[in-house]
Amino acid sequence: MFRVGAPAVIVTTFSALLAWGYTGQSAPEPRIPNSALPVAASQVQFTPASWRNDVAPNGGTVAPTRESRAPVEQLTLEQARKIAARFARGSVGDLQIVDTDSGPAIVAVNNQRKAGTTNFLVIQKRDAKFRVTAQGRLDKEGFSHASWTAEQVDADEDGYQKLLFTGKDSSEARNMRRLIIFVPNDKRTYSAQLTGEVTARGTPRIQWLSNAAGTDAAPYRTALRQKARALLKR
Repeated sequence: MFRVGAPAVIVTTFSALLAWGYTGQSAPEPRIPNSALPVAASQVQFTPASWRNDVAPNGGTVAPTRESRAPVEQLTLEQARKIAARFARGSVGDLQIVDTDSGPAIVAVNNQRKAGTTNFLVIQKRDAKFRVTAQGRLDKEGFSHASWTAEQVDADEDGYQKLLFTGKDSSEARNMRRLIIFVPNDKRTYSAQLTGEVTARGTPRIQWLSNAAGTDAAPYRTALRQKARALLKR
């Protein structure tokens, strides 16, 4: 009976499965639990780009979009000069406005030529108030009472402007110049001094200060040489 009945059961079962397949139903898609997924795949969340406030619909917080951030305050040179005058102990000389990683900065020459202590000031807005965030000496022993100018130069071509200060010796008998590049983002200076002499090749003789040594200072030395040659042509 088993040999006769078994084929009949198999045929009946196969016929039932075949008929169920033609009803258009499909097996449910397999669902992989989150615990079986890699961390990066199971924890990724997407934030809709259409949010314009600081609170997400689920009550969480999201970073403000670029459109919702306050615009950067644009200063004119006249406004910057008035701000610098509040902090300068002498008169405000050449002044430049440059971009930094922490926002715009006012860099001004603080003229104290009579005392021989001219320096430069870096002024930035912090907590809604302008403050001096850095300063550096321009006059020094052996080169003081000089007249100083400032200009912008992108010495290392990183998209940020640096300050190039040029000092002229107060003595008409000496044609000495001092050149200083100030990098606002790094708060570093690179300096050179021109003796007024010229080499056999007709290039200005340059005395490098210790802060202009090293491979990292190479692009700044190039900018200082270019300025020295430009001064020689005048």
